[in-house]
Formats: sequence, structure tokens, C-alpha cells
Amino acid sequence: MANMNSSPILCEPGIKYFLKSSLNESHKFKEKYINFFYNISMLLVFIALLSAILYYRYKGRLSPNEIALKNRRKKEYIVSKLQQLAAIKTSNNMLTDLPTLPTLNTF
Repeated sequence: MANMNSSPILCEPGIKYFLKSSLNESHKFKEKYINFFYNISMLLVFIALLSAILYYRYKGRLSPNEIALKNRRKKEYIVSKLQQLAAIKTSNNMLTDLPTLPTLNTF
């Protein structure tokens, strides 16, 4: 009589080994190609990021001529504002158009 406490064997040991090895092979194949494509995509992202940083640093700086032009425009703007202010002061002693009130000097 067979032992009643043991569980029944539903598939042969050779089939279990075959399925396990084929699953392991498919896992290795999948992992290999996923890692390959992941590494390639990360390399492309790194190259794109590095080239963007280098391009920005190259194009981001002003040339000496551009710096001189920018400084000249700043100076011209400041001088024009000072001239406007001087014109306002000479035409009118007040900066605003408020009427002047007589002051009381009774101390």
C-alpha cells in the first residue's frame, strides 16, 4: 500500500527541471536586453545633458564687445534719466506738480 500521508506528484521531475531552466534562460535573456537598452538610454541622456550644459556655458557668456555695448547702454540710460531730472528741477523746484503752501515761521 502506498503511503497516504505523502502528497501526490502531479508532474514528472524532468518537466519541472525543463520548465525551471527555460524560465531561468528567458529571465537571463530579458534581463540582458533590458539592461542593454537601459544602459544605452542612460548614455544618451547623459550625452544630451552634458552637451546642453556645455552649449549653455559656451553661448551663455557675453563677448567683450557685447559687455562693452551693454555697459554703454546702461550709462546712456542713467545719463538720460539724470538729464530728465535736471530739466524737471530747473523748470520747477518741486519734483511733483503739487502746489506750494506758505510756511509759517512763528516760533
